[in-house]
Amino acid sequence: MKQYVYFYFMKNESEKIGRIVPEHIAYWRNCNAHGYKGWPFANRSGGMISFSAAGPASWKKSWLK
Repeated sequence: MKQYVYFYFMKNESEKIGRIVPEHIAYWRNCNAHGYKGWPFANRSGGMISFSAAGPASWKKSWLK
């Protein structure tokens, strides 16, 4: 298994963030990623997601539906 880390940045658009973040969290939790961990940066400017997979083909197949 390989460890993957995805990080993202968000613009300071609180109304838009309030709508999108719950969907974003639900999407990643429903992917059933092995070893999934997700957390926002301390200043809320973005966040990081970590998970394990055999390789890109294995996570792309199940997550990019």
